[in-house]
Amino acid sequence: MVFVSTPNLTFERDWLRQPLNLTLERMNRSEAQSIVEASFSRPIATPNTSQLPREEFIELEKAKLLQSLIEPFEVISYAGTWAIEHCGFEEKEYRMIAIANEGTTWLLYEPASQHFYKAWRTEGSSSKLFLLGFHSDDALTEWRG
Repeated sequence: MVFVSTPNLTFERDWLRQPLNLTLERMNRSEAQSIVEASFSRPIATPNTSQLPREEFIELEKAKLLQSLIEPFEVISYAGTWAIEHCGFEEKEYRMIAIANEGTTWLLYEPASQHFYKAWRTEGSSSKLFLLGFHSDDALTEWRG
């Protein structure tokens, strides 16, 4: 069993696979940050869930996402029941790149589609990542779910 540590998180790496699948490109944190920042240049659909003016709220949320970026690595994720029933996912493994993490919440990136996906890690021995179901080229909206 290999253990992985990110800031504020250590977990068993039994659900991760190395090296990256040939269809996925290796990337470093700087490249992940560039991809996320490029998404910030497009319209952001995230709703303002605060009392702050929208622009201030969005800037704060962008900063939080950037602080949550990690050194990217390949993960195997699975579609949750809702994602299968309502978003067209299949009951199979999905290989993506984890680029941000906070607690049990993950932001995944799929280079072929250039889309971001929100996933969560289950507690317990299996520690699987499950996809929420929605995905887009809007990193902030997917990160916030």
